[in-house]
Amino acid sequence: MRPKSLMLSLAFTSLVLLATSASVIAATISIPQTGSSGANDPVTDGWDIIISGAGTLEITLVQADYSEYFQWNLTGSQSGSGEFSPLPYVGVSNTSLGSWANNAPGASYSFTATNYPATGFPGFPIDYTLDFSFTYDELDGLNPPDRIIVTPNAVPLPAAVYVFAPALLGALGLTRRKTQG
Repeated sequence: MRPKSLMLSLAFTSLVLLATSASVIAATISIPQTGSSGANDPVTDGWDIIISGAGTLEITLVQADYSEYFQWNLTGSQSGSGEFSPLPYVGVSNTSLGSWANNAPGASYSFTATNYPATGFPGFPIDYTLDFSFTYDELDGLNPPDRIIVTPNAVPLPAAVYVFAPALLGALGLTRRKTQG
Protein backbone atom coordinates (compact mmCIF):
# COMPACT_ATOMS: atom_id res chain seq x y z
CA MET A 1 0.00 0.00 0.00
CA ARG A 2 1.35 3.38 -0.90
CA PRO A 3 1.75 6.06 1.77
CA LYS A 4 -0.83 8.34 0.13
CA SER A 5 -3.52 5.66 0.10
CA LEU A 6 -2.61 4.73 3.68
CA MET A 7 -3.14 8.33 4.75
CA LEU A 8 -6.51 8.46 2.98
CA SER A 9 -7.53 5.20 4.64
CA LEU A 10 -6.57 6.53 8.09
CA ALA A 11 -8.40 9.79 7.44
CA PHE A 12 -11.56 7.93 6.38
CA THR A 13 -11.38 5.67 9.49
CA SER A 14 -10.97 8.74 11.71
CA LEU A 15 -14.04 10.38 10.15
CA VAL A 16 -16.10 7.22 10.70
CA LEU A 17 -15.01 7.00 14.34
CA LEU A 18 -15.74 10.69 14.86
CA ALA A 19 -19.21 10.35 13.32
CA THR A 20 -20.10 7.34 15.48
CA SER A 21 -18.83 9.00 18.67
CA ALA A 22 -20.81 12.18 17.88
CA SER A 23 -24.06 10.20 17.91
CA VAL A 24 -23.42 9.11 21.53
CA ILE A 25 -22.89 12.58 22.99
CA ALA A 26 -26.36 12.99 24.51
CA ALA A 27 -27.79 10.87 27.33
CA THR A 28 -31.12 10.88 29.16
CA ILE A 29 -31.88 10.48 32.86
CA SER A 30 -35.43 9.26 33.49
CA ILE A 31 -37.12 9.69 36.89
CA PRO A 32 -40.62 8.15 37.24
CA GLN A 33 -42.92 9.54 39.93
CA THR A 34 -46.33 8.37 41.19
CA GLY A 35 -49.20 10.76 41.79
CA SER A 36 -52.39 10.38 43.83
CA SER A 37 -55.47 8.72 42.43
CA GLY A 38 -58.21 11.28 42.99
CA ALA A 39 -60.52 8.31 43.60
CA ASN A 40 -63.41 10.34 45.03
CA ASP A 41 -62.26 13.97 44.85
CA PRO A 42 -59.70 15.82 42.74
CA VAL A 43 -56.20 15.46 44.18
CA THR A 44 -53.25 17.76 43.48
CA ASP A 45 -49.64 16.63 43.79
CA GLY A 46 -46.47 18.64 43.30
CA TRP A 47 -42.79 18.12 42.59
CA ASP A 48 -39.73 20.37 42.74
CA ILE A 49 -37.20 19.92 39.93
CA ILE A 50 -33.61 21.18 40.03
CA ILE A 51 -31.50 20.92 36.86
CA SER A 52 -27.74 21.35 36.45
CA GLY A 53 -26.33 22.13 33.03
CA ALA A 54 -27.85 22.55 29.60
CA GLY A 55 -30.28 20.09 28.08
CA THR A 56 -33.95 19.35 27.55
CA LEU A 57 -36.53 18.60 30.25
CA GLU A 58 -39.47 16.49 29.12
CA ILE A 59 -42.45 15.48 31.24
CA THR A 60 -44.60 12.53 30.14
CA LEU A 61 -47.87 11.25 31.60
CA VAL A 62 -47.17 7.52 31.46
CA GLN A 63 -50.51 6.25 32.75
CA ALA A 64 -53.67 7.72 34.33
CA ASP A 65 -56.28 4.99 34.60
CA TYR A 66 -59.79 5.87 35.78
CA SER A 67 -59.13 9.56 35.28
CA GLU A 68 -61.66 11.79 33.64
CA TYR A 69 -59.65 14.98 33.62
CA PHE A 70 -55.99 15.78 34.17
CA GLN A 71 -54.59 19.28 34.67
CA TRP A 72 -50.95 20.29 35.09
CA ASN A 73 -48.78 23.37 35.52
CA LEU A 74 -45.02 23.98 35.31
CA THR A 75 -43.45 27.15 36.69
CA GLY A 76 -39.82 28.18 36.81
CA SER A 77 -37.15 29.18 34.32
CA GLN A 78 -39.57 28.38 31.53
CA SER A 79 -43.17 27.58 32.21
CA GLY A 80 -46.07 25.81 30.60
CA SER A 81 -49.51 24.53 31.47
CA GLY A 82 -52.14 22.31 30.00
CA GLU A 83 -55.10 20.13 30.58
CA PHE A 84 -56.73 17.28 28.77
CA SER A 85 -59.56 14.82 29.25
CA PRO A 86 -58.45 11.21 28.91
CA LEU A 87 -61.08 8.70 27.97
CA PRO A 88 -62.83 7.78 31.22
CA TYR A 89 -61.99 4.36 32.67
CA VAL A 90 -59.31 3.73 30.04
CA GLY A 91 -56.54 6.15 30.84
CA VAL A 92 -53.78 7.39 28.61
CA SER A 93 -50.35 6.00 27.86
CA ASN A 94 -47.17 7.93 27.16
CA THR A 95 -48.67 11.35 26.50
CA SER A 96 -45.97 14.04 26.42
CA LEU A 97 -46.99 17.06 28.48
CA GLY A 98 -44.19 19.15 27.05
CA SER A 99 -40.51 19.56 26.32
CA TRP A 100 -38.47 22.55 27.53
CA ALA A 101 -34.91 23.54 26.62
CA ASN A 102 -32.86 24.43 29.67
CA ASN A 103 -29.70 26.51 29.32
CA ALA A 104 -29.33 27.88 32.85
CA PRO A 105 -27.25 25.87 35.33
CA GLY A 106 -29.07 25.39 38.61
CA ALA A 107 -32.49 26.05 37.08
CA SER A 108 -35.45 25.16 39.26
CA TYR A 109 -39.01 24.29 38.34
CA SER A 110 -42.18 23.51 40.22
CA PHE A 111 -44.62 21.02 38.67
CA THR A 112 -48.17 20.44 39.91
CA ALA A 113 -50.75 17.97 38.61
CA THR A 114 -54.42 17.53 39.51
CA ASN A 115 -56.15 14.24 38.82
CA TYR A 116 -59.96 14.25 38.66
CA PRO A 117 -61.91 11.02 39.27
CA ALA A 118 -64.02 9.41 36.59
CA THR A 119 -67.70 10.32 36.99
CA GLY A 120 -69.92 7.35 37.76
CA PHE A 121 -67.02 5.19 38.96
CA PRO A 122 -65.85 6.80 42.20
CA GLY A 123 -63.64 4.91 44.59
CA PHE A 124 -61.17 3.45 42.09
CA PRO A 125 -57.84 4.24 43.78
CA ILE A 126 -55.65 4.06 40.67
CA ASP A 127 -52.60 6.31 40.84
CA TYR A 128 -51.06 8.00 37.82
CA THR A 129 -47.41 7.90 36.78
CA LEU A 130 -45.28 10.74 35.45
CA ASP A 131 -41.84 10.47 33.91
CA PHE A 132 -39.45 13.40 34.34
CA SER A 133 -36.61 12.99 31.86
CA PHE A 134 -33.61 15.21 31.19
CA THR A 135 -31.50 14.83 28.05
CA TYR A 136 -28.08 16.41 28.48
CA ASP A 137 -24.74 16.76 26.76
CA GLU A 138 -22.27 14.15 28.08
CA LEU A 139 -19.27 16.32 27.21
CA ASP A 140 -19.94 19.13 29.71
CA GLY A 141 -18.13 17.28 32.53
CA LEU A 142 -20.98 17.33 35.08
CA ASN A 143 -21.81 14.40 37.34
CA PRO A 144 -24.87 12.55 35.88
CA PRO A 145 -26.78 11.88 39.16
CA ASP A 146 -26.79 15.61 39.97
CA ARG A 147 -28.12 16.76 36.58
CA ILE A 148 -31.78 16.44 37.57
CA ILE A 149 -33.20 16.11 41.07
CA VAL A 150 -36.95 15.57 41.47
CA THR A 151 -38.47 15.74 44.95
CA PRO A 152 -42.17 15.52 45.84
CA ASN A 153 -43.64 18.57 47.59
CA ALA A 154 -45.15 18.11 51.01
CA VAL A 155 -48.86 17.47 50.65
CA PRO A 156 -50.72 20.30 52.40
CA LEU A 157 -53.40 19.43 54.92
CA PRO A 158 -56.95 20.02 53.71
CA ALA A 159 -58.64 23.14 55.04
CA ALA A 160 -61.24 20.97 56.78
CA VAL A 161 -58.58 19.75 59.25
CA TYR A 162 -58.10 23.29 60.55
CA VAL A 163 -61.87 23.76 60.88
CA PHE A 164 -62.75 20.46 62.54
CA ALA A 165 -59.67 19.96 64.75
CA PRO A 166 -60.69 22.63 67.33
CA ALA A 167 -64.26 21.27 67.36
CA LEU A 168 -62.95 17.74 67.97
CA LEU A 169 -60.67 18.93 70.78
CA GLY A 170 -63.58 20.84 72.33
CA ALA A 171 -65.81 17.76 72.19
CA LEU A 172 -63.10 15.68 73.87
CA GLY A 173 -62.77 18.34 76.58
CA LEU A 174 -66.54 18.28 77.25
CA THR A 175 -66.55 14.50 77.45
CA ARG A 176 -63.64 14.55 79.92
CA ARG A 177 -65.38 17.22 82.04
CA LYS A 178 -68.60 15.14 82.22
CA THR A 179 -66.78 11.99 83.32
CA GLN A 180 -64.93 13.88 86.10
CA GLY A 181 -68.02 15.68 87.43
